[in-house]
Amino acid sequence: MYFRINNGEVVFPICVIQVNANLGGIKDFMGCSIYDNNKIVCYNLQEKDNTIEIINKRKLKYTIEGTAIEQGIKNKVKNIKYQNDIEAMDHIQNNIEPESQRIPNLLKRLDEAEAKNRLIPDLIARLEKTENEVNSLKKLSIL
Repeated sequence: MYFRINNGEVVFPICVIQVNANLGGIKDFMGCSIYDNNKIVCYNLQEKDNTIEIINKRKLKYTIEGTAIEQGIKNKVKNIKYQNDIEAMDHIQNNIEPESQRIPNLLKRLDEAEAKNRLIPDLIARLEKTENEVNSLKKLSIL
């Protein structure tokens, strides 16, 4: 899976252009990343158009592959800020909570625990009322 971090957010590519030539160990091509010496990963239309223009000028043959990213993965990273690509990959693959989510998630769990604690006095009162009713019925020898 290809992605990059832009302003802390995960950005997925729109396509991968596979060139039928070895690009000789170049790691970057017009702002696009290169993998396996012949796959140029483009993240927006401008990168794609610029790359195709240069490839055509060099008279290289190429194919364009789409990049299908599962909706679940897109939803998982939506509106989350990451420090780097390693943190994002750890979150996507291993469900490791990113740093930017730790405090908000702790606050959410604290709110949930406090909400449950607020129910306890009411439950105790209801239990005591039920116990009193049972004791009253015992005194009347109905039970």
